[in-house]
Amino acid sequence: MVGNGLADWHLDSMPSFPRTVFNFNVIPRRLLDQYETNNCHLYLDDIFPASTSAECVDAFKQINDLTGELNWYDLYRKDYSTLLLKDEERVGSVEIDGVKKTYRRGMTMEEYTPWARNSMFKSERSVVLGDYVTDYMNRPDVRKVLNIPTSAPAWEMCSRTLNYHL
Repeated sequence: MVGNGLADWHLDSMPSFPRTVFNFNVIPRRLLDQYETNNCHLYLDDIFPASTSAECVDAFKQINDLTGELNWYDLYRKDYSTLLLKDEERVGSVEIDGVKKTYRRGMTMEEYTPWARNSMFKSERSVVLGDYVTDYMNRPDVRKVLNIPTSAPAWEMCSRTLNYHL
């Protein structure tokens, strides 16, 4: 189980993001300095007003250009190019007691955080994370060990529907 550590809109998420990506060597010092020197502020879903000075807007754009394809929850990943699955590659299937069950493999950041309508999560090339987890969770031997009834649907990350089966 993973929890989201957002506890304070003034500190977490967007306010801490520039310094975080600087510490991961994703943005240069001059860009962080531009952001901090001009007292720039940006918040998810515009929960509070963002800084609109030319310097801040420029800093936001440059940070977004450098980080737009990153997954905030997996900044250690070195290569995202292997995670660009085509739609047909996202459909997995498993046979459980003679019944074929299909599922959507993995998740994109847009699927994982649909509430975050910020442009930093939007990308034409959305990487798919966790496809190996959905494949693993749907293996017949794993379902059996976890006592998942054979009548239960296949497991998906960020499922679009909720199913309850006894």
